[in-house]
Amino acid sequence: MIPAAPPTALRARKTVIVLLPEILRPLKLNHAHMFEVLSRSLRGYVLTMSSEAHQGVRIADFELYSAALRRDSPLNGLARFAVFVVLPLWRLRRRGRIDAVITYDPYGSGIPGLVLKVMLRTKLVVQIMGDYH
Repeated sequence: MIPAAPPTALRARKTVIVLLPEILRPLKLNHAHMFEVLSRSLRGYVLTMSSEAHQGVRIADFELYSAALRRDSPLNGLARFAVFVVLPLWRLRRRGRIDAVITYDPYGSGIPGLVLKVMLRTKLVVQIMGDYH
C-alpha cells in the first residue's frame, strides 16, 4: 500500500516576485527566516535596495537581487527602478511563469509592482502595514 502524500506535496509551489523597499541587511536572520517559512508553499525572487548589491544569493527557495543604496544620492531612484522593474522583465521573465507579484507597500514598491503585474500578466498582492493616509 502506498502512503498518501500530504496535501501540500500534491500542489505545485507558486513562483512569486517579492518587492521590498529597503532592507539594509537582507541576509540577517530575521529576514532570512521569513523566506525560509515562505518556502514551504512559495518560491521565487526577492528584489530590494540594500546596504550592498546582491545577485542571485539563495535564501531558502528564493533568490535575492538588490542594488546598493547610496547615501543622499539622486541615483537611488534609478537603481530602484532598475531592480524592481527592468531586472524582472529582462532577466527573470525567461525563467518561467511568475504566479504573483507581492509588494510591501502601496507606494514605494506598489507602483513598480503594478507595472510588473501588467507586463507579466500576473496577479498583484499589496501588503498594507498600518494607515497610509
